[in-house]
Amino acid sequence: MRRDLGALGRWASVARSERVLEFCWWYVVSVLATSAAKLAALASVYRHSDEFVLEELAASSGPAMPRVLLLLLVLARDLLQCALLSAAVMLPSLALSERARRVVQRLAAALLALVILGNHVSFMQLGTFASREVAATAWRWVRLHPHSLEAYATPGAALVIILAAVGVLLPGSLTRGPRRGGAPARSDRVLPRLVLTLLLFGLVAAPLAAARFGERAFPVHGYWSQVAAAAWSGDASTPLALQIPSERELLTGYQRLAFYPSPPPAAMRLLHPELEARRAPRHLLVIGLETAPRAFYPLTSSKDLPTFARMTQHAIVSDHHYTTSSYTRIANFSMLSGLYAPASGLAVRFGPIATDSFAAVLRKRGYETSYVDSWVLDWLPGTGERLQAQMLGFDTIIDSAVHRDDGVYEVLLAAEEVAFDTAFQRIAHAQDHGHKAAVFVGTMLGHGPWPAPEGSESLSGAERLHGIALVFDRLLARLLERLAERGLAESVIIVVAGDHGLRYAEEFESLGRRYSHSDLSFNVPFLLYAPGLVERTIHVPYATSHIDISPTLLHLIGESTEGLLCDGGYMLDERLADRILYLSNSRLGPLDGLRYRDLHFTYHALSGVAELGDGGDPPHMARLTDPVARTLPPPLRDPGALLAAFDHHANLVAGRLLQRAAAK
Repeated sequence: MRRDLGALGRWASVARSERVLEFCWWYVVSVLATSAAKLAALASVYRHSDEFVLEELAASSGPAMPRVLLLLLVLARDLLQCALLSAAVMLPSLALSERARRVVQRLAAALLALVILGNHVSFMQLGTFASREVAATAWRWVRLHPHSLEAYATPGAALVIILAAVGVLLPGSLTRGPRRGGAPARSDRVLPRLVLTLLLFGLVAAPLAAARFGERAFPVHGYWSQVAAAAWSGDASTPLALQIPSERELLTGYQRLAFYPSPPPAAMRLLHPELEARRAPRHLLVIGLETAPRAFYPLTSSKDLPTFARMTQHAIVSDHHYTTSSYTRIANFSMLSGLYAPASGLAVRFGPIATDSFAAVLRKRGYETSYVDSWVLDWLPGTGERLQAQMLGFDTIIDSAVHRDDGVYEVLLAAEEVAFDTAFQRIAHAQDHGHKAAVFVGTMLGHGPWPAPEGSESLSGAERLHGIALVFDRLLARLLERLAERGLAESVIIVVAGDHGLRYAEEFESLGRRYSHSDLSFNVPFLLYAPGLVERTIHVPYATSHIDISPTLLHLIGESTEGLLCDGGYMLDERLADRILYLSNSRLGPLDGLRYRDLHFTYHALSGVAELGDGGDPPHMARLTDPVARTLPPPLRDPGALLAAFDHHANLVAGRLLQRAAAK
C-alpha cells in the first residue's frame, strides 16, 4: 500500500513539474486558438443560413443534440492534434537551455499564429484552407496591393493575435510565477487533470463525430491535419505518377464519362448545316475578358453596347457558356487547347507539353500565331504562363514590359489600347505577307477590385463593370474599323469570351451578392463574330464551354478535328446537348460543380455536401438527398465521385501531353 501511494506521489510530482506544466499551458492555449480558427472556418463553409455555425450544424447533420456535446464532436480530433502539436514544440526544446527553449517556443507560437491568420484570410475569401499555390498568389497580390490587408482586420483576426501573444508569453510566466512565492499554484493540480480530461474526451468523441457527420465532412477532420493536407495538396497526385492510356482510349473514356445516356454517335448532328459550304481559312482573333460574369457583361443583349450589338447580328451566341476554371491561366488553357486542366494546376508545371490547340494546328498550315497580353504574363513566377503560351503553339508572345500598379484605371486602359493595336498589327502583318493570323488577346482591366476613372471612384461595382464593358465596346469598334479599311471585314472570325466569373468574396459583395459556386462564377459572355460566314444571329440552345472554342474555330475554317486530343466539340453539333460540363474551382475554393442540361450541381470538398438547382439562383439550391438522387441519371447521383473522375481524366490527358512532348 505504501509502495502504491509512493508511486502515485511520484506521478503527481511529475505532473506538477515545470516542463509538464509548460506543456499543459501550451496545449490549452493551442486548443483555444485552434477552436477559434476552426469555428471561424466552419462559419465560412456552412453558408446556408445566418445562424451561429453550431446551430447550422445541428440543423443539417442529424438528430437534435446539446450544443456543448456538438461542440465536443466538432473539436474532437483537434483536442488530439493539439496535443501532438504541443509535444512537437516542447519535446525538441528540452535539450536546450532555458533561454533558448523560450526563444524556440515563442518563434513556434508566432509561426502557428501566422499560419492561422493566413488560413483565416483564405477562408474569408475562398472558404477553404490555403494551398501553396493560393498562398503564393495571395502573397504576390498583397505585395502589389498592401491596402487589401485592411479588409481582413476582423474580430476573429484580433482574437488570433491575442492568443498568439498568450502563446508567446503566458505558459512560461504562469509556470514560473507562482513558484517564486514558494508554493505550487492551484493551477498546478488542476491543469494536468484538465488536459487529461480533454484528451480522453477527444479519444471517445472522434469516432462518434465520424458517425454523426460522415468521414468526408470537414467537422470530422482536425484543423491542423487539414492545414497540412492543403499545403501539400498539389503533390497528392500528378500526371507523372499515372499510367497513361492511349489517346483513343482517353477519348473513348471521356465520352463515356461526359455524355449521358450514352456516348455520342460518330456522325455530327449539325444545328446549321448551311454554314458548311462557307467554311474557309480566315484570320482568327480570340479575346479573353478578365473576370467577366455574363450577368454583368450582357454583350449580346445590351443596347448600351452598340459595337457588340452590331457584332451579334453576324455571330454565334451562347447565353449558357461556361468557363472551366476560376483561374485565368487555366481558363485560357481550356480556351486555346480544347481541354480540361487538372484541378491541381497546369501540366506545364511538370515539363514541356504538346497539344492540338488551334494555334498548334494552324502554325503547321502557315498561320502566324501571336499571344498578346495587356499585363505581365509571369507576374507570379513559377506559374508557367509564358511557357504555356509557347507550348500551345504561339510563335510570337507580347506582354507588358514592366510591372505596374494594376489598380490605376488610366494605366490599365492604356495597356488595353496597346494590346488591341498590337492584335490588329499582327493580323495586318500576316495579311501583308500572304498569310493568315491566329491571335489571342488577354485583358486585365476587369480584374477586381474593379477600377474606375479618376473622379468616378463613387461608382458602384455594377456601374464600374458596365464602364469596363463600354471600354471594350469602343476598342472593338476601332479594331473593326481598321480591319474594314484593310478590306478584311469579312475575312476574320473574332471570339469574345469572359475568362471566368466572380471568384472572391469581396467581388461578390461589391455587387451585392453572396459568395457561391453559381452562374456568377462560371457563366461568362460568349460570341463568335464571323460576318463572312454567319448571316444572322445563331443562338446555341444548349450549354457550351471553353473547351469548345478551339475545335469550333478549326471546324469553321475548314480544318478537320478528327483524331485530335480534345475534350470539346464543334458548338453547332447538337450532340453536345447531352453532355455533362465540369466546372472546377481548381482548388481556389472548396466548391466544384457540374452542369447537365438545366441542372447545376455543386459539391463542397470540406463539408461533403452536394446541392443541385438553378445556377442562376444560388440561394435556392437544394441539398442533394438520397430520395432526390434516386430520380437523377446514375452518373449524377454522386457529384463528388463524378468530379473526381473528371479530375482523373484531366490528369491522364496532362500525362499524355507530357509524353507527346518528350517523344519529339
